[in-house]
Amino acid sequence: MDIAKRLRELREAKGLSQSAIQDQAGLSHAHISRIENGHSTPSLRVVERWAEALDVELYQLFFVGHGQPEAPVLPERIPMGAQERKLLGLFDKMPVDDRASLISLARDLVKWKGKRG
Repeated sequence: MDIAKRLRELREAKGLSQSAIQDQAGLSHAHISRIENGHSTPSLRVVERWAEALDVELYQLFFVGHGQPEAPVLPERIPMGAQERKLLGLFDKMPVDDRASLISLARDLVKWKGKRG
């Protein structure tokens, strides 16, 4: 999705000028122009202010369609026991290089297990 194009489309569909967004969102005209022309990427806070200025929900800046998008179905959480919590706690305390090695080892084990059936 091209956020710059989407912001411009919604602004124009609402019949608003860049100056109106400037006034309502508190953004500089130059910043608005740079964003709409794709020369700058807006931060989340800027996008939130833009949505407020357009009087739309934040998701509408990213969703092209009618109505509200359906919430994704998330998998059920796997219950964690004391051993799993302890393991994750130890993982959090590991140096970054050791974490990367452990993750690589786990991936290799999964591949090896998959080949053995």
